[in-house]
Formats: sequence, C-alpha cells, structure tokens
Amino acid sequence: MIGYGVINTKGEYVINPQFNDIGTYNPKGLTAVNSNEQYGFVDKNGKYVINLQYSGAGDFSENGLAIVGSNDKVGYINTKGEYVINPQFDDATEFDLNDLARVKLGDKVGLIDTKGQYVVNPQYDMVSETTKEGYYEVMQNKKFGVINKKGEVIIPLNYDGIVVDDSVVDNSDYCKEEGCNNTVSYGSEYCYEHRYDSTSSNPYCKFYGCLNRVKYSWNDYCEEHSYLEY
Repeated sequence: MIGYGVINTKGEYVINPQFNDIGTYNPKGLTAVNSNEQYGFVDKNGKYVINLQYSGAGDFSENGLAIVGSNDKVGYINTKGEYVINPQFDDATEFDLNDLARVKLGDKVGLIDTKGQYVVNPQYDMVSETTKEGYYEVMQNKKFGVINKKGEVIIPLNYDGIVVDDSVVDNSDYCKEEGCNNTVSYGSEYCYEHRYDSTSSNPYCKFYGCLNRVKYSWNDYCEEHSYLEY
C-alpha cells in the first residue's frame, strides 16, 4: 500500500511515508493526516498535535478552524482540537474570505459564521463559492439567483441560468434526474450516481454520504469532492 510522507527542498524525508493521505500545512504548521481511516493532525516533524480520532478532516482555514467528521456529522475544531462548532451538519466547506462556510442539512444548503450561527438557514439546493464582491449564486428547484454575505436576496431566483464573475451557471450544469441537484459528469446529462453507465467498475466516492462514482479507479473521491481531500 502506498504511504505518504513529507520531504524538504533537498528531497530529504522530514516525515517518512506512513500515512494514507496528507493534507496541506496551515500557517501554524499543522496538516490533516489519514491513517487506517482515522484522521488527526501533525506538525512539520510528523508529531501528533491532535490524535487520530475523526472519521474525516479538512485543512485549517486562515481563521484557525478545520472541518472534522464524527458520528456521521461534521463540525469545526480549533488548532487545540477543541470543538468550536459541534458536529451537526451532513456536509460543510472551509470558511471563505467572508468568514462564512456553506453547510448542508439533508438536501438543503445554508451559510454559517465562525460561531456556528446561521446567516442563511439551509433552504437552497445549491450555494456557490463566494465572489470577490461577497456574492453567492443560489439555486432552488433549478432556478437561479444571487444573495449577498448577509443572506439578502439581491437577484430573485427567477432564472434558468446566471453569470457571476464571468462564470455561467445554468440548468445544463445539473443532473436531469428528477429531484437530483448533483452536477453532471463530463459530456453527460446526468451525474455519476445517475448516469446510465451502470456497468462501470469504478468505486464510489469515500466522502461521507456521497454516492457518486470516482472518475478513475485509482481515485478515492469523485470530482465534486476531490478538492476537499477527505
């Protein structure tokens, strides 16, 4: 089995290959590691700062919070391993430049602040990443609009497509399966879960609650979740 480690600029091992996965170091020198499907955090010498205890973990955002999974839910911890926001969501992202994170309860998405308070209750089928100006594309029943970082509706959800920051988002980006809001796979009208290639031997995404298939058999995560490195 392949093990991941860390080398310096001279190609010398700082941390010997021993983990199933390693994330990205934050400014305080911590990174998430995966060993035997348990996640924790190590420093630049490979010493555990937060022991292996989570079912999933992301890297620390600039505000010092990281996503972790526990008992089929996700929450956020600080660099001491203390819960700042208890595990209560079905899915979540890192905090963005507005210090807001997208969280999912069931099939609905909203926004929380760094204290875990809802700025936008989970009510949308999709909330995009923030733009430079602090706006978010939102989608409900495959109609699109825009909200600001306060959750105020700037453009009502009346449109089949919308352009924000030169990016076009429209109905063609989403699976045509009734009731499914997953993004489509390349060259398809359906997401990985609902595509018609049911004979594929590729495994399923390891992200908790995701039923998408991975693009290649050697990947652990589907295209939608690969950037999270869970």
